[in-house]
This record gives sequence, structure tokens and C-alpha cells, in this order.
Amino acid sequence: MVASSSEMGSKSSPSTSVPYGITAYVFIEMGTYTGGLNTFVVVGLASKPLHIDRDLSELRSLTQFISLQLFENNLSGEMPKEFGNFKYLVNLTLYWNNLSGTLPQRLGYWTDFNTIDVSENYLTGLIPPDMCKNDKLKALLMLHNKFIREIPATYTNCSTLTLFYVSNDSLSSSIPTGI
Repeated sequence: MVASSSEMGSKSSPSTSVPYGITAYVFIEMGTYTGGLNTFVVVGLASKPLHIDRDLSELRSLTQFISLQLFENNLSGEMPKEFGNFKYLVNLTLYWNNLSGTLPQRLGYWTDFNTIDVSENYLTGLIPPDMCKNDKLKALLMLHNKFIREIPATYTNCSTLTLFYVSNDSLSSSIPTGI
């Protein structure tokens, strides 16, 4: 368990008692405080011990995240498919972990992603086509994974994309015109 609602405090007096290794910033812009972890919409767990079971499954129902930064934490397992339904997520940083499996194909469908960095993992399958659906994505970093087939042609319409790195994977050698 990451934390209990009793550790989180209230809207008028947010608790500073956050479990060791978790840097949490309380930004309650998308709804009223109801307690529990949904009040923590920006979480960073960078290079520090985690108090979760070394995978992302405990975060699957925390749909209010804006930014999820879990890099260099030796996390393993698959990314929960529910991450594809996070409607407010704009920054997803999961580089240098041991994540495997596929990225949720609906990742980015609901949101205006700014940055996605899933480099240095063991991710496989297809690159989700909608991560720049709303033409807001600026950085897509997917180095050193095992993605297959091709880069989706939908990324040719992403005029905001300034960093797009893929390498050391199993993608076809053709890059869509316009990227």
C-alpha cells in the first residue's frame, strides 16, 4: 500500500506525513478533497526507496494524477491498462526501470500529454497511436525497449513534438514522412 487516507490530511491542513521516498505536491485543481490518494495528483518517486510492491498495480485506480514521475526505481511488472484512462495525466516519466509488457493502447487518448519518457525498460508491442492526439506532446522518449512494427503515422500530425527518440528496439526501419 502506498499510504492510507489517514496519512493524507485534509484540504485545509494537508499533512506533511508522506511515506519515506515519496515527494508529493498537493494540487487540488480538479475537484474537491475527498481524502485518500486522489488528492495527490503530482507524485515524484525519483531514485528513492518506494513503499509500493515494486510494481505499478497499486496506482491503477488513482485517476487524478497530472504528473507521474517514477524513474530509476527498479519497478517491474506491466503498466496497468487503466493508465490509458487517466484523463488528466500530462507527464509520464518511467525511465530506467524494469517494466515489461505493452503500453496501454489508449494511453494519451483522453489527455493532453506534454512529456512521455519510458526509456530503458523492457516494453514490447505497438507504440500507442494517440499519445499526441490533441497535438500537445512535446517530448516522446522511448529508447532501449522492444517495440515492434512501425511508428504510427498519427505522429506526423503532431506539430508540437520537438523530441522524439526511439532506438535499440524492433521497429521497422521506415519512419513516416513528416516526423
